[in-house]
Amino acid sequence: MLEPGFQLGHFRIVRELGSGGMADVYEAEDDRLGRHVALKVLPPELTRNSDLIARFEKEVRASAALNHNNIVTVFEFGHQPPYHFYTMALLPGGDLRARIGKGMSLLETMTVMRSVAEAFDHAHKRGFVHRDVKPENIMFDEAGTPVLTDFGIAKAMDSSTRMTQTGMSVGTPRYISPEQARGRPVDGRADLYSLGCIFHEMLTGRIPYDADEPLALVFKHVTEPIPTLPDEHLRLQPLFEKLMAKEPADRIGSARELVQEIDRLYQRDWTGQISIADPASAPGQPAPPATAPPAANTGRVGDESETRIAVDTGPLQARIEREAPQPDPSLLQPSVPAMETPLGMAAASRPAVLREHQQSGQTRAQSRAIAASPRRPASDVPSGRKKRFGWLLAALAFVAVVVLGFVILRESTSPDLPIAGSQREDEPSSAPPGEVTESGTSPTAQAEGEKAAAEAKRRAEQEAAARR
Repeated sequence: MLEPGFQLGHFRIVRELGSGGMADVYEAEDDRLGRHVALKVLPPELTRNSDLIARFEKEVRASAALNHNNIVTVFEFGHQPPYHFYTMALLPGGDLRARIGKGMSLLETMTVMRSVAEAFDHAHKRGFVHRDVKPENIMFDEAGTPVLTDFGIAKAMDSSTRMTQTGMSVGTPRYISPEQARGRPVDGRADLYSLGCIFHEMLTGRIPYDADEPLALVFKHVTEPIPTLPDEHLRLQPLFEKLMAKEPADRIGSARELVQEIDRLYQRDWTGQISIADPASAPGQPAPPATAPPAANTGRVGDESETRIAVDTGPLQARIEREAPQPDPSLLQPSVPAMETPLGMAAASRPAVLREHQQSGQTRAQSRAIAASPRRPASDVPSGRKKRFGWLLAALAFVAVVVLGFVILRESTSPDLPIAGSQREDEPSSAPPGEVTESGTSPTAQAEGEKAAAEAKRRAEQEAAARR
């Protein structure tokens, strides 16, 4: 930390403004021009890498060429052993982090979104990708205009030979894009994803994903579904999802498209007022009032999440591939299995029909005819046919009983003739074995005939009862 009054080149330190993983920030006075500037000093551990310092200086000088109202003006890069520093315009309005902590209205939120999108459009068209968009890098000038800072600094950090060769990714875990977390090449759409995270925080006072450890937080950006905004902001959900898509190809294509999308959803007049363009509202109806989000809950996950970190994406990529849901193999098959179709069911049933009829003594020709005809379950047989078949069997049984009874009655009424069946089975026959009675039959034959008639009667009655 540099004390007030410390001289660094032709800049005199006035006071410390803040510190972070990228640099310590001071307010300093330019002795040559007599103006106050913001002076950023690189951490000592970074100054030991000569390649990084050379690349850092190159990127700072290139970003100084960006000339836009919403991008901070970079003045110069300096070196005074052992310090490396650069200066930029002083922004006395504070940063976005402080405003989120106080709660922001819808007007303030959309003004920041549109201003930062305009800054992205200007920088992305000139080949600059920020790579570390967070509330601390969005500041405000004296008029309250949002201004984006640190363009080109992240690229210098992320382009060092050591980091790119070992698969490292530099960024802030709470706002890092999925492609940065995976160590893949990035373009301007990575900045749009980070802006989507900030958009959620401005509306709700909370970050979209939270975790106790930075690596777990980075993993959520890759795998967790997109959160749902509160009910009062549901109309902004489509825009939010376009910014937070996991794949860059599914996001808004460019910052200019984001500006156009905001202009389509909202009408802004020259007084700076924003009214919600609700297509469902009737013409002439007043726009809903802007609502402020609840008290800020920044969801801090420790000092590590507030600073830029170097994340080894090798274990993260392995974990993503291991825990990512696999496609259901059934989804790759036809939606209707062949066995569930009528043709499939008929084809599956034909072999079983052939075997059934061959085992029951049917000829092969009969079996094929049966298999070719559609099978109808027993439940489909008309109930009228069942009833007629039952009544027919009952009538036949009744006729057989009447005839048998008539024969027995006729024989019992003749006193001179022996009654057929009148002799019980337990009484001995009066005729000697083998002798023929007057009726022309032997007693043994008469007894067997009576038993057969009684058995036939009993079976007929049972079948009649079963058919009923």
